Amino acid sequence: MGMKVREFRIWDREDNKMLYSGYISLDGNDIRLHIDIDGSLIGYDEGGGILWHQVDIPTDRFVVIQSTGLLDCDGKKIWDGDVLQDDDKETFYEIEWANNGGTFLGVALTPVSPGNLYVSLRPLNEHAAVVGNIYEGYGKRGIK
Repeated sequence: MGMKVREFRIWDREDNKMLYSGYISLDGNDIRLHIDIDGSLIGYDEGGGILWHQVDIPTDRFVVIQSTGLLDCDGKKIWDGDVLQDDDKETFYEIEWANNGGTFLGVALTPVSPGNLYVSLRPLNEHAAVVGNIYEGYGKRGIK
């Protein structure tokens, strides 16, 4: 079994958009954005020079988001902060990292029985689909 590579994406609070590794336009400049396996963020100019590194960028603007490494029932990647809709079409869960458990959990956003507020992401991912994320209007701010 091979080692799993951690994946990251970035939420840009100022421009309200999700960023992935690759070429992007940011603040009117074309830059190459690289999100390293440790979650560090590096921006390069067109000549390959480092514009900034994670410690140099404003954390109030950028949020680093980690992939759970799992896919939903439709084969879509599940990320921290995603909202999944269960196959009953009435139950929604926000995906959160549980520091005390060292795992990702689904936190119920709709009324469920008292014992089901937190559920393991596995096997939830096998019968639930990603419908959005907390950064783009779902989750704690209300189901869209």
